[in-house]
Amino acid sequence: MADPQVEYAQAWLNDTYGGVSGWVTVTEDGITGWNSMYAIRRALQIELGVSPLSSGFGPATTAAFTAKIGRVDANTTSANLLRIVSAALWCKGYSGIYQGATPTFAAIEYAVSQIRGDLGLTGAFIDVKLMLSLTTMDAYVLLSGGTDPVREVQRWLNATYSGRADFALVPADGIFSRGVATALYFGVQYEIGMADGTANGNFGTGTRAGLRTTAAQVGAGSVDGTQRFVRLFQAALRANAVDVPFSGTFDQSTVTATRSFQSFMELPASGRADYPTWCAALVSNGDVDRSTTGFDCRTQLTAADAVALRAAGYTAVGRYTVGEGKNILSPEIDGLAAAGIRLFPIHQRLNNEAAVMTEANGLTHGVEATERCRALGLPHDTVVFFSVDFDAVGEVIDGPVMDYFRGVRKSMGQVIGTSYRIGVYGTRNVCAKVIDKGYAQAAFVAGMSTGWSGNMGFAMPREWHYNQIATITRSLPTRAVAVDNDVVSSRATPVDLTRVVSPPVEQHGSASATGFDVFFEWLVRAEVAIERGLSDAGLLLKDLVGYNYMSPSIIAHALQRPTYWDDEDFKALWRVYTPIDDTGDESLARSTGEAALAALAPAEPATALDFRHFAATLRGYQVWGAPGTQGEYGLGDLGGWMLDLLSVWGSYPGTGLREWLAGEIGAKGSASGFGWLDVVADADAWLVARRLDDGALLSEVIRRLYKESPATRVNRFYQERFGGSPANLASAFTPLIDGVDVGVFHDLAAGKIRAAANLSAGQQMPTRAEATVMAEAYAAFMASLS
Repeated sequence: MADPQVEYAQAWLNDTYGGVSGWVTVTEDGITGWNSMYAIRRALQIELGVSPLSSGFGPATTAAFTAKIGRVDANTTSANLLRIVSAALWCKGYSGIYQGATPTFAAIEYAVSQIRGDLGLTGAFIDVKLMLSLTTMDAYVLLSGGTDPVREVQRWLNATYSGRADFALVPADGIFSRGVATALYFGVQYEIGMADGTANGNFGTGTRAGLRTTAAQVGAGSVDGTQRFVRLFQAALRANAVDVPFSGTFDQSTVTATRSFQSFMELPASGRADYPTWCAALVSNGDVDRSTTGFDCRTQLTAADAVALRAAGYTAVGRYTVGEGKNILSPEIDGLAAAGIRLFPIHQRLNNEAAVMTEANGLTHGVEATERCRALGLPHDTVVFFSVDFDAVGEVIDGPVMDYFRGVRKSMGQVIGTSYRIGVYGTRNVCAKVIDKGYAQAAFVAGMSTGWSGNMGFAMPREWHYNQIATITRSLPTRAVAVDNDVVSSRATPVDLTRVVSPPVEQHGSASATGFDVFFEWLVRAEVAIERGLSDAGLLLKDLVGYNYMSPSIIAHALQRPTYWDDEDFKALWRVYTPIDDTGDESLARSTGEAALAALAPAEPATALDFRHFAATLRGYQVWGAPGTQGEYGLGDLGGWMLDLLSVWGSYPGTGLREWLAGEIGAKGSASGFGWLDVVADADAWLVARRLDDGALLSEVIRRLYKESPATRVNRFYQERFGGSPANLASAFTPLIDGVDVGVFHDLAAGKIRAAANLSAGQQMPTRAEATVMAEAYAAFMASLS
């Protein structure tokens, strides 16, 4: 709201000094703001003869004021100086010299004494420190968001230390800020004996040393005397939102409050103001030499590293989910699990400036984090920490940072199959604000960035889980590793990796930046894409026919379609053999899911596996069932091993069947139609189909299955499907040779099945004896694998 007296002051400043070189016209709007304060500073500089003019109140202005004025009081007669002071008073909300009145100090004396009283000072004069304060936006009365206990501390600091050379007056608004934190540091430095010129308001090695040797003796029964450590400690606790007396006596209430604070900060609850507690109360990284049970690092750790780090006392590690060269690897998960170290995942793509903190990036990162955490096998309630890796303040937090986390929350909330919790990494202020907004549930505080504005003057967030306090180098048996020591809160919930099945590593010949199996990793991304597509469309597959049934079906059909459904040579058979429901909610869900897959980049996996074959065979089992009786024929087998084995017959040269089959079945590069990739695809499809019966996601079945080699999987298929018996395999295969009724395919059997088996027009089906040899050769090949 505009104030007419402020508007008058602004007009007077422009009228009086507008012709002076370097003057910046102040808007005459009656609203107090930094532009008005800068104008008052320039006016003062003109009166003091300081040149060039500037917006600051620096050494030149300070020296000139001290030398030429000293202080404004009853002896001051300069009309312009008094009107400059009056302008500052009006801007601060106090009474100045009214328009048309004669400028005298008597006209402002009451306001000056009132201001000094509000600040905790006595008298009725303006020295250089108060003049500087008057030209800031500091408030001298309790503001919204401030508290009376903090205001009491502010006024006491001013009253106690304003006479020291480098101490600057702090506001009396009840808000603990960076400036108040600096004033508190000055107070500590003065009390430990630092002289003017040495005390600098920085919490450095000298201050730490002084606290350790002098102030750390404070405890129950201590009373302030010539040194004021009790009040300073009580002030530091109040700065951390701890309800504590401010009496200068370390009474039982102070002991109780100290223990509460120590427990909150994960310190031994001694009830004394010991050195670690002083540090925790004063600075964001606390005691940097304290041992911690947590650490984070960008180094990809070996199993030997994990054992050594566990021996050093660490039980939790923060590792990155993404970033080539720094992302957590599958063997690393196993090594950490074996060593007994738990995990808290960090998802970071730079996030080191306001320009990249957008809602669009938040959406992208939320999806990416969901994909990677699911790929890693992390449980559904895992907290994933998203970073704000710079000193975000004010409008940057309220704008870009909140935009980013809004995007993260939105995208992570679109996923049906998993529900990860959101954490925030950043300064105390950033973490508290993001959590208060409801965009995150836990804080990973960048405490070792002590100079960041968001860490000075802000209490530790109540929901903190980890506090990063120092970077050190750990000398491990095989190498040195840089780690950030992290204090772990009792509220933290790092993942117990012994309960995690790590991602399968690539063993099919495809390249992968993560080292994970390419097909598995793509499946995870495909599932997340489907879930998000359904969420956007307002569909919940769990409410339709069951997500864990539909998702594998959608993916398998999308993968098989180009070769088996759309190809002219195959579609007549496969559209009948692997039909889809084209009606109702299931059809809508399927089309929505397939559209989401089509938009995925890449739309299909870049793997050496024959994923189309696998998908078509899996679809057959999904439609017709995966037989579990070891010696029986099943229609689900028709689209897999059964037709593939029959197709070998189409290339038979006519002599030496057993020997010829030994060189054809499972051969790499075989032209017979039942080479190595076909054998693997058929085995995997049956194994997956059987395990999907338990309602698992396709990626979760593949995760466990691909922990074994392809050869082991093929052998497992032989053992589980046929009991490791050639006779059972032959028993299941020969009904097709005998021409038994194949149900819905009866009308197609004479033509399409023969074509699918690569049989020429005049070629006869194998005899039962020949079919038995074929079955035995297939069995012998699978039995030889492990």
